[in-house]
Amino acid sequence: MPLADHLRELRNRLLKAVLAILVVTVVAMIYYKPI
Repeated sequence: MPLADHLRELRNRLLKAVLAILVVTVVAMIYYKPI
């Protein structure tokens, strides 16, 4: 597997992880408004 493919897969996984964290953060902010 070429290095470029590894980097592409790493980028895709990082993007998915960041998006998941953002979604969870937004949901938490919505549910914990009283704070």
